Amino acid sequence: MSTRASLLACFLIAGSAFGAPSGRYVTQLGQRVLALCDKVALGEISAINPPFRGVTTARVSIAENLGGLDLPRESLTLMYISDYLAPDAIRSTFEEGSITFSPKRSDRLRRAAESLEESGGESRATGNTSTTSGTKTKAPSTPGDDRGEQGVRFLKGERGIFFLRKRGASYALIGFIPEHDPLYKRKLERLKKVLAIEAISSRDGRIRAARSIYIQSLKAKDVWERGNAAREIEYMALQFGGAFDNDARLYLAERLYNEKNPTIAAALERAVRSVAPDEAVAYAVDAEERERKVHAKALAKEEKYLAANKIVELRAAELIRIANTYGRAATQLLCNNLNDPDALVRESAAGALARDGGPSCRPLLRKALEVEKNDDAARAMIHTLGVKSDPEALPLIAKRLTNSELEQAAVQAVGRIGTADALKILRRHRNSASAPSRAIIDSILADKAGTR
Repeated sequence: MSTRASLLACFLIAGSAFGAPSGRYVTQLGQRVLALCDKVALGEISAINPPFRGVTTARVSIAENLGGLDLPRESLTLMYISDYLAPDAIRSTFEEGSITFSPKRSDRLRRAAESLEESGGESRATGNTSTTSGTKTKAPSTPGDDRGEQGVRFLKGERGIFFLRKRGASYALIGFIPEHDPLYKRKLERLKKVLAIEAISSRDGRIRAARSIYIQSLKAKDVWERGNAAREIEYMALQFGGAFDNDARLYLAERLYNEKNPTIAAALERAVRSVAPDEAVAYAVDAEERERKVHAKALAKEEKYLAANKIVELRAAELIRIANTYGRAATQLLCNNLNDPDALVRESAAGALARDGGPSCRPLLRKALEVEKNDDAARAMIHTLGVKSDPEALPLIAKRLTNSELEQAAVQAVGRIGTADALKILRRHRNSASAPSRAIIDSILADKAGTR
């Protein structure tokens, strides 16, 4: 590891925020950002010193302490890598969803995907140019988003919200939201609400407050506000599903049916899947059939192009493109490739179904897993059956717990399904599980016990 990378790793080392015990936070923002911080403040860069061995020191004049250590002095020393792009701590909802699958042989798939991108989406084997009908358009990234080359390089006079971790007599930068961010005022307001929630002494009180605020925010006309509320509710539903009573579950399902923005709807659907699975399945069945009819002709052409493509890596990459383009409308096309002669294609098809597949994929995934001999493809199928919360897959997944290559994926999938039978399987397997799998099982069982 380079000196610069080592320094940055030291700066961003995780720990409990504000002296709070680990696991305190009930919001996604709290868990993802505040848990790394000792101080959150409004401030301005008053001076920047020349870098030494890749590390820059700066003086930050503090205008207002929002949370954490409240020091008597009005300025502090900040250390950071000189060309480090400071991440925005409160991102928009328009980022990749958390339910994804990374194949173990990702280098082959990545190279194939890159070859498609370089050719503008054109398959070198078939000459097929991606159709634009039904394409999921990506919303523009928000300022300060730390993906790719976006971010903030500090200049003297830069003002904004600083997320800081104490390092000896100075501070390391965890995140930054610049004052010139078009969403600055709304992000600041959101942050203050989250800090107020996380300051409540009891966990149940924090959960109730967060649930109330974010459910109310789902009514907002503003897409950013509504989207962030959906992402926070998704996080809460996964972590504290038992905190949602019947009225809240039905309300979330109602909002899901009425949400027109596909990215927000995806987050809401994952939340509803955790707290009201029957309503989520009913929604998904309806959406899959409706979207399949809309894109039927285009998908028929895509299937012909796939059949003509003899390059394994490109076929695998094309499946991901098709899933990204047509969403759950492509479910049956992806399922048809679960029986491909090449394991990489089967793996890619199963992985794409995790994020974009509709409910009709579940029996076909079970059938494919039953006969799958390749560990990488089986891992993808197990993961997807867990994501789809398929209780009928439990016996098939349980059989794979004895395979050391698949044990962790199987444990996580059983935990995602989360039924009483699933928890029994985890308890039975715990004593014979490997140490990493045992830790996952204990975490799952503790979470389930804490939300009843």
